[in-house]
Amino acid sequence: SPYALPPSPPPPPPEAPTVTLVAGKCGPLSGDFLITHAEVAHLAPPACDKRENQLLMGAYYEACTYTNDDVRGESCPGSAPTCDGLRSIARCVVKHNQDVAQGGACVTIKSDLTTLVGRRLGALAAVAAAECPPRTALVSWAPKTDPRPWYARKAEPGMYSFEAECCPALALDVCKTRKYGCTLKTKYSVGGIVATEYPHAECDPSKDEVMTSWQLTTEGCPAGFLQVATTCCETPQFYNLTTANAQKFEAQGLVASVLRGGSDGDLKR
Repeated sequence: SPYALPPSPPPPPPEAPTVTLVAGKCGPLSGDFLITHAEVAHLAPPACDKRENQLLMGAYYEACTYTNDDVRGESCPGSAPTCDGLRSIARCVVKHNQDVAQGGACVTIKSDLTTLVGRRLGALAAVAAAECPPRTALVSWAPKTDPRPWYARKAEPGMYSFEAECCPALALDVCKTRKYGCTLKTKYSVGGIVATEYPHAECDPSKDEVMTSWQLTTEGCPAGFLQVATTCCETPQFYNLTTANAQKFEAQGLVASVLRGGSDGDLKR
């Protein structure tokens, strides 16, 4: 038709995803080869904010200096005023597609209890793990203290479980397992994480990846070593249109349809 309008312009491309660094508190290292309660408490990265549609994209550790009693109940070895410490870092990415993700509420995945305190880093292999069910991605994971009665904890001390919170996200069909090198020795304590050149466990924001699993594993490593393995899955950064813009694009499409000889229904709309 000579009166036909040109096709409606596409919506503007989505903004680059917003990535936020969230740093945990510094916790004291024992300086020993055996894992302590304080080290377990600072093992997991801080939680991303699901109220802001954040999902976990990366997690790593950095060395810090702990000042005695910065955290209630945690002290440096020998009551020294300061000591070497460990801090965990989370990289959280905002995903607007969570607003329209189907499948309902977030879910919590819990592991069985296992003894960690008094053992070495190798005890965390395959136990320190967080894996989300299909169509969900990690918001957080953390060790949880033994909830059993005091007499059960006394009989089997130093036990923890791991708990992951996973929230719905769209797609997540294209996934990759990423491994970060066998740099960690099983004979170390948690302090061994910062004693080595520990790599950042991180998904690729340029590919719209988020993390759906994290674990320490000996798989693929020589005897006496372990590494971090993650699963990174793509979830698209959907157009974040305002209501006004959405109505504008719909109206342009309807006008074009009517001028091309669209239906009576299009004309009424």
